[in-house]
Amino acid sequence: MIHSTLEFYLLKFARLKRGGTTYGLAPHKPLFLLSLIDELEKKRITENKIPIDISLFQRFQENWENLFPKQKTGDVTQPLHFLKSEGFWTVVELSGNISNQKYSSKKQVFKKVAYGQVDDALFNLLMLQENRDLFKMVVLDTYFPLTKTNYLHNSKLPKMFSEIELQFFEEEQSEYKVSLKKTEGYVQN
Repeated sequence: MIHSTLEFYLLKFARLKRGGTTYGLAPHKPLFLLSLIDELEKKRITENKIPIDISLFQRFQENWENLFPKQKTGDVTQPLHFLKSEGFWTVVELSGNISNQKYSSKKQVFKKVAYGQVDDALFNLLMLQENRDLFKMVVLDTYFPLTKTNYLHNSKLPKMFSEIELQFFEEEQSEYKVSLKKTEGYVQN
């Protein structure tokens, strides 16, 4: 059951509904999810109450600058509201009520929001490093294929993932096939 649940959420992450901007489809949701995963790793969160705080907002801005350099800043308040349409994200206000509000500023968020939550099944998946790495790669490959190396150079993804990514871009195709066969052989043992 866990395997099909993992596939279900990976597919959800790969098929985010996104509005349009003058630069193309909005990057807010995938950047927020990537930032959220980064924060889960950094803070060692153990319960499904994800702090909506300055650290998350700063991480969102850093990811924005690395992955979506066409526009200098992004509005982190957008995905707080619009991510709910994906069916796995909820914002809980300080009052304890589920929020249906669109926040107009970070200041308003800090005054009203207690935390965010994802589905319990997704949260449990995100507690495992190998799953977080899969979710990150899905987001990067799906939404930021041309700029993902900026993130990989600035992140703490396992060294193996970043080395394989760099090999893929730097080696000739024939060399990469040989390297891939060696890697596959190692994995199968």
